[in-house]
Amino acid sequence: AILRWAGRQANLYPDHLQLRCDMVIQCIVDIRDHLLPLWYQAACRRHPTTGVPMVKLSEAQMTEARAFILDEILPVRLAQLERTLLSAPTREGHFCGPLTICDLVVYTFGDEILDGTVAVIGLPPNTLDPFPHLLHLIHKVGAHPDVKAWNDGVRIRENKPNRLGRRSSLVL
Repeated sequence: AILRWAGRQANLYPDHLQLRCDMVIQCIVDIRDHLLPLWYQAACRRHPTTGVPMVKLSEAQMTEARAFILDEILPVRLAQLERTLLSAPTREGHFCGPLTICDLVVYTFGDEILDGTVAVIGLPPNTLDPFPHLLHLIHKVGAHPDVKAWNDGVRIRENKPNRLGRRSSLVL
């Protein structure tokens, strides 16, 4: 809700593009939901009171889940995003024509892959290589002056560039 409110305030979530934008955002939400057991090494995330991961996964289960996500879920969902991007109403290189919050959501997800943030759960930085249009979008959004200024500001505040010398900071 906050993302959509902020998007409306910044004209990055216009009324006539909301359905398409929501479709893209939900695709990323679905992908992230599938990744959560890998982050928590548990089937049920964290206990609401203690914060302890619930229903721990064995190494064999983690390996099986990681392989399924890499081989089945990600290729299908990323291909859906690639097709959606290619069917954009304009050729501006964004999902909805102009830059919207869904482009920022895809950027933050893709940047975490490219900068190695999610390598610790088994997603290598080359995960997006089969999807050149998504890669182009991620680089294009990352080069946007406002996004670049945000990332530079966070890097200065935290003084912690990643191994590639940049910081993925737009957590949406």
